[in-house]
Amino acid sequence: MSSFYRGGFTACFSVQSAADPGVLPRILTEFGKLGLTPLRLTSSQLDGRAGEMHTDLQFNGLSSDQVAAAANRLRRIVAVDSVLTYEKPLAEQRCSTLPPNTSRTGKAR
Repeated sequence: MSSFYRGGFTACFSVQSAADPGVLPRILTEFGKLGLTPLRLTSSQLDGRAGEMHTDLQFNGLSSDQVAAAANRLRRIVAVDSVLTYEKPLAEQRCSTLPPNTSRTGKAR
């Protein structure tokens, strides 16, 4: 999906990482460098997977190119295992769970 929706889209980032105290600030710093504050941010350690953390972030106002560039920057953070992205129409309410057809590279099939 891309920004062809008349009302734009909400960019969703799903980041899986080590549950290290320094990872969440590093994730947020990448968006801070762009002058962005998330619309929604959730982060939690994964049940049954000691030492792993899952972080979901949502932003409005990014282009598809900015989403891809931000995802690539997040992937370079030490202790980040994977970054998935999804662009959803602004009319949809939530994207904390990525759709099943989203690949590990974050491109919807």
